[in-house]
Amino acid sequence: MIARRSAGARYPSLMRDYVAAHTVQIALAILAAGLLFAILGIISALRASAKRTKNLREWAFRNGFEYIAGPLPASQLAPIPFFQLSETTSGADAVNIVRGSRGVYITLFDLEHTSRQRDSTNRLVTSSETTTCALFQFPRKLPRFEFTAIGAAEPGSIQGKLIGAVVNMAMVAGTHKGTLVPIEDRPGFLLLAFDEPERVREIFSSPHFFDDKRGFTVRAHDSWLLVSCDPTLYGQGWEQSKLVAVKNYDDYIAVAERIYDHFRHSSS
Repeated sequence: MIARRSAGARYPSLMRDYVAAHTVQIALAILAAGLLFAILGIISALRASAKRTKNLREWAFRNGFEYIAGPLPASQLAPIPFFQLSETTSGADAVNIVRGSRGVYITLFDLEHTSRQRDSTNRLVTSSETTTCALFQFPRKLPRFEFTAIGAAEPGSIQGKLIGAVVNMAMVAGTHKGTLVPIEDRPGFLLLAFDEPERVREIFSSPHFFDDKRGFTVRAHDSWLLVSCDPTLYGQGWEQSKLVAVKNYDDYIAVAERIYDHFRHSSS
C-alpha cells in the first residue's frame, strides 16, 4: 500500500521532468497542430469559394444572365459612397458578379468590404465583411440614406428594448455622418439620412413593409439603390450563412425586386 502511494506521489514529478526535458518538442508539436488547422481552414474556404463560383456561373447560364468572376472595384459598378475608398473604407471589391433582367435590370454580386475606424484608445481598427448585394439603377434621383431592418419588435416588448439599445450603441460607436430618422413603433429599424431628411422620412412613411425583411439593408444614392441581406437574420428557410446561397438566389431576387418596387412607388 505504501509502495503504491509512493509511486502515485512520484508520477507528477516524473511528468514535470518529462515536460521540462521536452519543452521545445512539445511547443513545436502544438505550433505544428495549429498551423495544420489553419491550413485546413484555408483549403476549406478556397474549396467553398470555388464551389460558389462554379454554382453561380451555372446559375447565370441557366437564367440567361451575364457572369463575371471579378474581383472588380465596386465603384466601377456604381458611384455609391459606400464603394468609395476613404478614411473609413480601405477596400470595396465585387466578386461573382451576375447581371441581367427579369423585367427590371439587376446586378448581383458578393461585396468584399473593408472598413477602418479608431477605437477609444485612438488605435486604428480594421474589419472586413463579405455580403451579397443587389444593385438597381433607379428611374429618378433619390436622397441619400441607409436603412437596416434589425428586428420588427414593438417598442414596449423586451426584444424591442434590447434591439433599441443595440441600435443606440451602434449610433454612438459608428463613424457615420448621417442624421438618425426615428421610425415610430419600430426601434429595430435603423434609418440614417445624409441629405433631405424630411424627404427620407416621407419615403419611409410605410415602414411595416419591412416587418418580414429582417436582416435586409438598403442604401440609396442619386439614381442607385443597393439592397443587401444577412441570411442568418432573415431566416425564412434560407441557408444560414453570411452570403446568400445560390439555391436561394431566385427568392433573393424576388425580395430585392419587391423592395425596388416599394421605393419606386413611395418616392414618386
